[in-house]
Amino acid sequence: MKTPLISIIVPVYNVALYLPKCLNSLTAQTYKNLEIILIDDGSTDSSSKLCDDYANEHKGVKVIHQKNQGLSAARNAGLKVATGDFVAFIDSDDTVLPDYTEYLYKLTDKYHTQLAITATEEIFPDGHTINRGAGYRTAVYTTAECLDHMLAEDGFNVTAWGKLYARELFKGIKFPVGALHEDLATTYQTILKCDSIAYGPEPKYQYYQRQDSIANSKFSDKKLDIITFTDQMCDAIYKKFPESEELAWTLKKRRMHARFSVLRLMATSGTKLNQTQLKKQQEIINYLKSHQDWVFQNPKSSSRDRTAMRLLLLGKTPFKLGWRLYTKLK
Repeated sequence: MKTPLISIIVPVYNVALYLPKCLNSLTAQTYKNLEIILIDDGSTDSSSKLCDDYANEHKGVKVIHQKNQGLSAARNAGLKVATGDFVAFIDSDDTVLPDYTEYLYKLTDKYHTQLAITATEEIFPDGHTINRGAGYRTAVYTTAECLDHMLAEDGFNVTAWGKLYARELFKGIKFPVGALHEDLATTYQTILKCDSIAYGPEPKYQYYQRQDSIANSKFSDKKLDIITFTDQMCDAIYKKFPESEELAWTLKKRRMHARFSVLRLMATSGTKLNQTQLKKQQEIINYLKSHQDWVFQNPKSSSRDRTAMRLLLLGKTPFKLGWRLYTKLK
């Protein structure tokens, strides 16, 4: 029986050092009916040539060259030309195991779902790794269950990668161009379109933590997208499931966590904040303090968030010092 075509979309921008390893992991896939789409987003290093070389050497590899517009625009360009029944996203500085695509497809096929999720192996610069699927089992989640796990980062998170989607799920959905943390704006929308979602705990996606990544960069106004997209996501999910008390607590946790994350970036990035940013910082502090019950009375709160709230109630300086200490010890 013929297997469906799967489109793998890989945005590429100045990753010549990492790209060969990523592409080798894709061309080594055990699932063979693949369409690999490389979106060269205006690279100024040798990434562009590497993409063309792979397309010439490997059947089923397509390349699109475009001026630099950012990750969202690259993914949108890939979706526009994708012809597969399913689509997956891979970041060009990450890798996947040889059976990554096959593993995800088999989950959708066995459990008759439009979306499948695999756990991630997180790899740090010093070489140590974390299996984000440890302690979890293969499962088929309802929409609400899947969202609850995603919001709480139980076994998986909101990233676009590490998932296999029926391409039709992206009908009417685009990644927000010019924004950071674009996955917060999109992944939940695909889940809301599903009645059930398959999850596999084997870590088939390898995510590399890098010092020069967006997540580790200096603070800028675009970091505030974390709060904007988190609130939009939480509003939409609550509107869909207003009666779920368990989800309600998770949504409150997520709203607070987003603000703690931005406040931490403001406090520890070493960036001198301008007056507008200082005003926004105070707004975040006021929100956190006025909603402190969402931390202290929330059965889903982490010890980290409880400690962060206690430090914040003591003042900005204790909060900053506490986070700097936590970052060093982490």
